Amino acid sequence: MYSNDNPKNMSIRSTVCICTLVFLSSTFFAFQNFAGLTPSQERGKLIYTQGKRVSGTPIKASMSGANFDAMILPCVNCHGEKGIGNAEGGIIPTPVRWSTLTQSYTIEFKNGRKRIAYTENTIGKVIKEGIDPSGNEIDKVMPRYELSDSDVEDLIAYFKVLGNESITGVSDTSIVVGMIVPPNNHPPGRSQTMINTVRAYVDLVNMGGGIYNRKIQVKELVLDNNAQKSDSLVSKFLSDENTLAFVSSDIESLSQSSVEYIEKSKIPIIGAVSGNPKNTDYLKNEFYYLLPGIIQQIQVLQNFSIENLNVSKENFIILYDNSLADLGIELKEVVVDQQFRYEKIKTDNNDFYNQMIDLKSEGIKHCLLLSSINSNLSMLNTMQQLEWFPTILIPGKFASSKWLDAPMEMNQKIYFSYPTWLSERNEKAMVKYYSMAKAYNLDKDYKSAQIQSLSSIILFTEVLKLVGNDVDRTSLITQLQDLNSFQSGFIPPLSFGPNKRIGSEKVFILKANLEKKELELVN
Repeated sequence: MYSNDNPKNMSIRSTVCICTLVFLSSTFFAFQNFAGLTPSQERGKLIYTQGKRVSGTPIKASMSGANFDAMILPCVNCHGEKGIGNAEGGIIPTPVRWSTLTQSYTIEFKNGRKRIAYTENTIGKVIKEGIDPSGNEIDKVMPRYELSDSDVEDLIAYFKVLGNESITGVSDTSIVVGMIVPPNNHPPGRSQTMINTVRAYVDLVNMGGGIYNRKIQVKELVLDNNAQKSDSLVSKFLSDENTLAFVSSDIESLSQSSVEYIEKSKIPIIGAVSGNPKNTDYLKNEFYYLLPGIIQQIQVLQNFSIENLNVSKENFIILYDNSLADLGIELKEVVVDQQFRYEKIKTDNNDFYNQMIDLKSEGIKHCLLLSSINSNLSMLNTMQQLEWFPTILIPGKFASSKWLDAPMEMNQKIYFSYPTWLSERNEKAMVKYYSMAKAYNLDKDYKSAQIQSLSSIILFTEVLKLVGNDVDRTSLITQLQDLNSFQSGFIPPLSFGPNKRIGSEKVFILKANLEKKELELVN
């Protein structure tokens, strides 16, 4: 299928792009929803775009004596998303659309070599062994893939529709995106505020001409308080709605069943919001988060205390309740040093009081609180009664402004961690936000939720602009994975990659100034 020769009477050149494994390892293509394809074509597209089998069994490949996993060099890297070849270093790979491969005439090259048309019986030999239908060996820079007969059949099925697929969620005039939001009473009004923020920004984009003359349409998926009803809503939405991607979506509110529905549909979620994002999700889905979650925030607090507060296993304790378990997090996931002592907070009032007395008498000077807001505020009240004033560390999710009313003996001794902070908000961007908020009468509450929703839809529209007019899920994800230090103006710069799904890994440490009743940025 590849050659370094030039044809005598045609403008077709057949060769693979010359590249190294180092370069290729940085380029992967997304596993997308293959709307309108047969199961065989879906399997073929997965092999073509990612070098994977649906079963998960690896595909082995070799090139110039080197053996590697086909995921490192899927067909699409050189032949392109449309099957017409990506020029690289002056080399143009062969088009692999079936209509081109099976042209009825013989192709003659300048060196005299001739190749007849490919057929369903000969295409497998060139892919697996590098032998064209006329018995010639093609250039060794084209990988040889170890495929089964059924794999080849699936690839052929896909080659026959390559370049002519319908694009999910995209038409000549519109781009349709979904948005997952929690029930509107969690807490009241927050979800509607997120929706209104995204719709306001999209309206401004559309009034400016849209994205390459396509208007963005937003379809909301509002979850229910009942998990089974939510699962049904998710399933129905994925079945009924034709969407390119999800944006500004609250993944934390999804049940495991709903997550699996979305994974199966292969629809990307760009700018996902979650208290517990996992960077390893790239192994099974296309979830791209904005900010680090509570695990990272807790671990940064511990590392900060080790480096700056002289904590030791004798004077430091981690106090927890069921809050982490409710988030699907095991305590062992967050403990940086396994020598640290950790203890569950007593639920009975008398037991709790005695527990605090014991900690004071044991000389505990530093407490990391991994508990609900109510639990750690109970601890604050008990500390005041016992006149025990240790250093307190709290991840932002469990924080309360009432800690600013703590006794002055705790001034400069209360620390919080957050995934973003006011210091990351660009003045120019905030001016635009306030102008939009006024024009669209956005709720004055839940500003943090608005900022995250806004950052998500800005990220999405920017990636669309970078992709260009020829957009689909594959090109969208490919461009997103190339994004480096993108600044929305509201949160830290975002960078993604094939194995990087959390855009920002910054965690901010803040300290309570009880005299001024405000938080000060420490690190």
